[in-house]
Amino acid sequence: MKFLSKIMLIPVAAILQAPTLVADEFDDCVDGKIKEFKNIQSFSREGSVRCEGAGVGGSGHSKNGVVTFSAAPGYQIVGNIEIDNLSQNRGNYGQASYETDDTGKVVKVSVPISCSSPSQMFGPGAWMNIRIRGRVELPPTEQELKSIFKSCAHKL
Repeated sequence: MKFLSKIMLIPVAAILQAPTLVADEFDDCVDGKIKEFKNIQSFSREGSVRCEGAGVGGSGHSKNGVVTFSAAPGYQIVGNIEIDNLSQNRGNYGQASYETDDTGKVVKVSVPISCSSPSQMFGPGAWMNIRIRGRVELPPTEQELKSIFKSCAHKL
């Protein structure tokens, strides 16, 4: 029944011509056609920061960075991303932050990373290396949705 409310976009005469309107069949038809329109793809981005060792001066170093992925125009990021910790030594990463466009679609994700080497004479270096992974899709336009609803209504 989730798409049944959208059927109001279709002229009433088209609905009345259908012998019976079975909500589950309509939803299945709409779901199938929307999946045909979507172009679901996987993405991954890697990023790292490296902090030099303290050396003779004994002064540690800190660095911050961000691993970011932006969806191509028209696409949106779907679901949550996965963060893979590829390698670290005195490094860490934060939570993913998601940005939306003016239509409410999630189009950008960013994960902060950092490292800090200790302040000790000849202290070791530090690093953080991560990969973010997720999925993007190209959702159907309003015009394509209207066409899908109309097509499915005529099949019932």
